[in-house]
Amino acid sequence: MIAVDIAMLVLAFGMGYSARNNLPLPSLPVSDPPPFERYFPILMIHTVTIMTFFYFTRMYHMKRAISRIDVGYTIAQNVSIGTFLAIAVETLALKNSGLDLDYPRGVLVYAWLFSIVTVVTGRELHRQVVVRLRKVGIGRDRVLVVGVNQIAQSIIGQIQRSPQFGFEVVGAVDRSLAELDEEKLSGLHIPLVGEVNELPNLIDTFQIDEVIIALPDATRHELMEIISLSQRGTVDIKIFPDNFSFITSGLTVDDLGGMPLLG
Repeated sequence: MIAVDIAMLVLAFGMGYSARNNLPLPSLPVSDPPPFERYFPILMIHTVTIMTFFYFTRMYHMKRAISRIDVGYTIAQNVSIGTFLAIAVETLALKNSGLDLDYPRGVLVYAWLFSIVTVVTGRELHRQVVVRLRKVGIGRDRVLVVGVNQIAQSIIGQIQRSPQFGFEVVGAVDRSLAELDEEKLSGLHIPLVGEVNELPNLIDTFQIDEVIIALPDATRHELMEIISLSQRGTVDIKIFPDNFSFITSGLTVDDLGGMPLLG
């Protein structure tokens, strides 16, 4: 994704340079434009600044089930802010440095507009490739579900019906296997691999990428204990919400085919 964004920003800058030299907007085309090589310092600052802004606005940690409209709006907003920041950085960094250039300002206007279009296009192409790979089992995150209740089974079913999300349910765990009956397990179509207190070993054994906690009746103490047991390496933790007013702020709401998950 990072490589795609860099390529699209560089492409957009090149398109902006070409457009300003050949289109009569905002004024007549530039008759004797500086060579493109003179723009390299500006291009570098432009790209690095926008990419840095993307990183700090979590553009590389976006939800999987996010609409194209939301993606487009987020990109347009962040590219716009990043472009203005880049102009400020260019002015400060290149002034009196010998690298400053009296360039046509229209180049940056075109680069800004083209950047929105190319980044949106690049990300959509990247998404299409990733979705197709996930559907054939490549690049999926391995998921462990905590709970075997109706909610847990609904989450498992939603994941299995939606391979484009890129999840593979490895199994489920519950509080105590001894307390389970056949009725609870009747709708569970994945292996029951252990109990909650075994989570650290199970996460390592099955190389789990994400833990989904589907215990809406869990107490605060129990929930915190499960979260603590699940914190292994880079494992992502999602919680199916019920009454979580006691949870501190800073959580994000993700969506799994219409089912909200806190993470």
